[in-house]
Amino acid sequence: MQFLRICAIALLVSLILSTLRRLQFTGTDLLPAIFRGYYTFFENHALTNVATAGRRREPKEKFSNCLELPAPNHSLPALSLGGCCGIGHRLTRNLPAMIYAVNRRRRIHMDYDDVKWRELFHDTETIKDGPRTSEFHGNGFPQDWHLNTTSLVSSRPPICPGTAHDRYDSVQRQLFHMPIAHSIAKRLGESLTPLVLSYLLPLRRQYSTETNTLHLCAHVREGNNEIGDWKDKTWRHVDILHTSNSTLRSMMTFAKSRGAMGGTIFVASDNNNVRPWFEQHAPTGWKVVIPTKALPRPEAGVWFGEHGSKTNHVLNTTQKNEAMAEAVSDVFALGECDGLWIPNYSSFTLLSIILVQADNTSVFFKYHGLSDVFVEM
Repeated sequence: MQFLRICAIALLVSLILSTLRRLQFTGTDLLPAIFRGYYTFFENHALTNVATAGRRREPKEKFSNCLELPAPNHSLPALSLGGCCGIGHRLTRNLPAMIYAVNRRRRIHMDYDDVKWRELFHDTETIKDGPRTSEFHGNGFPQDWHLNTTSLVSSRPPICPGTAHDRYDSVQRQLFHMPIAHSIAKRLGESLTPLVLSYLLPLRRQYSTETNTLHLCAHVREGNNEIGDWKDKTWRHVDILHTSNSTLRSMMTFAKSRGAMGGTIFVASDNNNVRPWFEQHAPTGWKVVIPTKALPRPEAGVWFGEHGSKTNHVLNTTQKNEAMAEAVSDVFALGECDGLWIPNYSSFTLLSIILVQADNTSVFFKYHGLSDVFVEM
């Protein structure tokens, strides 16, 4: 109850500050002096203390939350999975089915129609690109996917209501904390193909590894004039400038609490203006990771949108493979950081959050709307 009261106070303070900040996006010079004083006080003290009450500010101890996955029993029939839409949506549906199969020591055949699994991941003993079997779950999973002791979650860390965390459904929130999900995600990361690595390795070479520095990540999902599912869910529409500004400010508050002197920031976004904004506004000592290999975005929508979308029909097979490989690279890059910021919901970040949780690294979820406060999971 006390934690919820703290959250409510944090939200109220944030709304007041965000109202003031809207007068000038990048600073407070136009605010009356008395308001600037209150603004600075709350920014440096109140927000940091309230949003992180009861939570550790020293670096978390790194350890693996992974389990040793059992080898498949080849005498048992394989099951098969499909996928539609973007890589985030596919994996939110595939992962529970993978857990179901691994718990039962069964092999998994991945049968994607557009971009073949083998273009993104090497075959492993358990998961391989393969033909559809008689037990085909499509882009779904069995209802009893979680009924096994190795996949049960014993506890849930507290999280404030009204944050982006709430937008992830109950299955996704379970996956955040399942050691078996952590293990599968890590194994997928170890089986990335050269095509995916051609996007990911240039990013990794830019990560800050120097003493007293941090490597921080964020995913900013705006939407690109999509129709259908995204258009109908108005709660997914965000103010991109406010979201970018509040994310960067939260990152710097976190870095200050860790005593970091600088570092690197990786930002994945469907808006081409977001990364340049971070480059322009990142404080001295901070560099933004720049992709050395990138593909153009569609004029409207995303390359792999909702079921039935024809956006990617303009792409040939090679271009589809490249577009999906770039997306997979961003998913794994977001999972390789000292802190991950989630200002708004996107299935794209599910695997990234799981990867970060597997390393016991901090994940921050933003309050909905024009609040500036992020809460650590």
